Amino acid sequence: MTTAYRTLLAVLLIGLLPWSLTAQVTSVPALRDSARRVNLTQGIQYLNTADYARAGELLTTVPYDGAGRMIVDSLSGLALHKLGVLAFSEAEDSLSAHWFQEAIGVRDSIYAGPHNDRAHSRGGLADPLSYLGRLDEAMDVIREAVAIYESVADVDSLNLLRSLNTLSNVAQQRRNFQLALSASYRALTLLDGMHGISPDDAFYTCYNASIVQLRLDKLNQALVNARRSLTYASLTKYDEAANTASAYNQLAITQRELGDEEASFHSLTKGVEVLVASNPESYILGYLYLNLAEYHGGKGNAAKGDVFDGRARKVFDDSGMLREYAIVDKYPRALHAMGRSEQAIALINQKLGYLGTSPGDTVGRWAINHPGDIVPMIDLLSARAEFLTALNKGNAALKDYNTVLSLQDHLRSRVSDFDSRSYLSKNLRPFFDNAIALHYRAYCNTQDTAHLWEAFALSERARSYSLLANLRSAGQRTVEEQRLNERIAALERRVAEGETAQRDVLAEARIQLDLLRESSESTPPQPFVLDRGVLTEYIKRNECTLLEYHLGSSLGLVFVVTPDGRLSVYPIEGAADLNAEINRWRESIAEGEYRRKSLRPVAVQDSLDRQFLEQGLRLTHQLIPPPVLNSLHLRPRLCIVPDGGLNYLPFAALPLEAAPLPLDYHTVKYLQGKTDVHYAYSAGFVLEVAQRPARTYEEDLLAFAPTFRPGRGTLHPLANNKDEVSQIAKLVARTTAFYGREANRDNFLASLGRARMLHLSSHGSVHPGNPNLSYVAFSQLGDSIDRAEMLYFNDLRNLPLDNELTVLSACETSLGELAAGETTMSFASALASAGARSTLTTLWEVDDRATKGLIVDFYRRLVNGEGRATALNHAQADHRSSPDYAHPYYWSGVVLYGDPGPIVLTDSWSVGAVPVVGWGIGGVLALLVAGLLLFRLRGGDYSARRDRPDSLVDNRSQ
Repeated sequence: MTTAYRTLLAVLLIGLLPWSLTAQVTSVPALRDSARRVNLTQGIQYLNTADYARAGELLTTVPYDGAGRMIVDSLSGLALHKLGVLAFSEAEDSLSAHWFQEAIGVRDSIYAGPHNDRAHSRGGLADPLSYLGRLDEAMDVIREAVAIYESVADVDSLNLLRSLNTLSNVAQQRRNFQLALSASYRALTLLDGMHGISPDDAFYTCYNASIVQLRLDKLNQALVNARRSLTYASLTKYDEAANTASAYNQLAITQRELGDEEASFHSLTKGVEVLVASNPESYILGYLYLNLAEYHGGKGNAAKGDVFDGRARKVFDDSGMLREYAIVDKYPRALHAMGRSEQAIALINQKLGYLGTSPGDTVGRWAINHPGDIVPMIDLLSARAEFLTALNKGNAALKDYNTVLSLQDHLRSRVSDFDSRSYLSKNLRPFFDNAIALHYRAYCNTQDTAHLWEAFALSERARSYSLLANLRSAGQRTVEEQRLNERIAALERRVAEGETAQRDVLAEARIQLDLLRESSESTPPQPFVLDRGVLTEYIKRNECTLLEYHLGSSLGLVFVVTPDGRLSVYPIEGAADLNAEINRWRESIAEGEYRRKSLRPVAVQDSLDRQFLEQGLRLTHQLIPPPVLNSLHLRPRLCIVPDGGLNYLPFAALPLEAAPLPLDYHTVKYLQGKTDVHYAYSAGFVLEVAQRPARTYEEDLLAFAPTFRPGRGTLHPLANNKDEVSQIAKLVARTTAFYGREANRDNFLASLGRARMLHLSSHGSVHPGNPNLSYVAFSQLGDSIDRAEMLYFNDLRNLPLDNELTVLSACETSLGELAAGETTMSFASALASAGARSTLTTLWEVDDRATKGLIVDFYRRLVNGEGRATALNHAQADHRSSPDYAHPYYWSGVVLYGDPGPIVLTDSWSVGAVPVVGWGIGGVLALLVAGLLLFRLRGGDYSARRDRPDSLVDNRSQ
């Protein structure tokens, strides 16, 4: 927490609560109580007029008897609380924390259950703890405060509002941004529903909300609340000028982020004018001067920038607040952008000196001891590393980046929600990119392979953190947490669909989930540590070569790890244009497809063929290093870890050599023809899944074929999904299949956790704007879409899925929004994070008739003992050798993520030729997810309407 609002907080804390001066528990005579009441009343009056000396003299007489023993009653509780406020007002944070802790002890003793006073003292304690840098303790007590307020029948809404603001502020400092945002939303809703609230409380609520929203790139909301805070600031009772100037400062920062630099400059100027006219000694001027220094530096005016930076330093120095000057890296970055890197480094070093102790080689211990300095240390060291890199001081820059990344790992380990983890990963990615580039350059200069392994380890740390953290925490969730996750997922969708009234309900549920997680004894995810021996053994056991791609902002690399444990690296030429190249090549596949014979004019088809071949060959040469291409015959498969736009590339269809036009797609030499191709989200994720203990299953396959009725506003019927599931069920002995109205969401959730493989043949939709609105549908029997029969994206990662294979051949189930520093936010990745050891997914809308043979053949080969990657490769090869489906559109979009090995089935039948009956899905085939909650509630009771293994053919429900 910055010191800018210490006094405002103190003013808010001083405000009287409704309280009774009747002692509830006492061990002294009544006359003594009467005198104590008088002293308490007068002490509070002096506190309200800022006569702290007299207030302290009177208040300290209330809690103790003549022998100095604590009197445990409500009078003591209130007096101790007010002493905490007094000490906080005088910046005596340690003493303030002591008094609030004493107040908590007394109030907890006299109130057995939830009570406003118990919550109020905890809310008071959080503020001095924050200023002392004891953020974990501050978070604990403010969480307790909010939880108590939420349990009180007649809640003190005003102090709940203040506690929510404090919770938001502390959560933001700890980089738990989803919690910070949820708390600020709750505070705003409370504010809008309260009458007669003080302008000071209204100002601080809107001001804090704008800060959080700005941090999370919700710029328009941040702008609205910055303007609201400016309106309330003019009405505040205490230091109107400082509040108004602060609101102008926040407005200016938001305007700058929105790209309106001149409006930002105008707001900064107005803020300065207000303070110079009314309160020229205010330290708030320092913040305005810092932003003006950045503005002029951004314009290339170093002279003016230096002037305002100097003014800021003097203001903070005069106020005894040099730390506030030290923690801002804006002007040094502006100097660096002007080519003044040496000056920028000198300024950073000066700021680090003001900040105090640096982490050194004991980053973890330092982070624990200096939690309030973690974020400014990251900002300053990352800036210095960038400047050192520009001056070709790579070793010094790497030292700073190593510290920064370790500190960021510490921050990531302290948050438990997906959104905050993703936000931190997004912020981390540039640091990883820069450090990897430095190690690569050092390797090129020295040929020291230690730099290669360091770069590869950083590439691993940069990806799939949220997936891995979610996977590790899945088994630790309680039933209560699971239910709350489901409620939050539903509320997220309602808010995404425009039900703004549900935003506050969602925020409250997220705060409840945070409290629940904090109270459970879950193990925080540990940073990934690359174990070269374990990785080499995995690669050797699976007879594969690992290709891991890292697409940085300035450098693209492919790391190659072979079964003998050797690591090599190759630069990717033209990496900056790679996404456009991939899109053009995918377009050539989608637009150029045909069966048997193209009906397009010869010139048009030749152009599409040429685009596919030439663009594909360029991608092959860009992405597959020659040594790998030349050794494909030595190892039967490639494990590809894509990055960025490579998540959308069907590697199997990459052509290996030129061919004459018109193309005969049967004879084109594809990568798929040389090797089995499978994918992974990261090497660390694969190793984590591989090391999970084996488990037993009651069945081998769970499959669903929902029904859809024709009509306007509904999902169209699927002609082949019933036959498709029936054919697959005939291949696997121990199968449970649901058809028609029984293929519903409840049966799906209640059945999970029993089968090795999960399969759903249904409609699916990937929402282009919000992944939480993407869904797979169960049976729709009415005249309109029944949303209760949808399984949505944000349901998936919260369900404990633990199976060998989940089939996701719905249209584009491998597609989704790219999460910087993570992977695609797709159905496949969500299921992987929930525990699926492997997933079969599709990269585009797949023709249902075309894929029937491929998928049935894949299952047949699995049953006969082939590994997952080999089974897919052979099924694709057979498919493209057919007269109709040689074009890559029909076979290369099906991709396998995760474990490539065989699946050991129980009581398998001997499988011969099986008729190809159906992979019909109307362009969207399959998705499966897991969940144990409804299964547990039902006690595992399955109705006779489902298929038993001994009645697969004759007694299926239709």
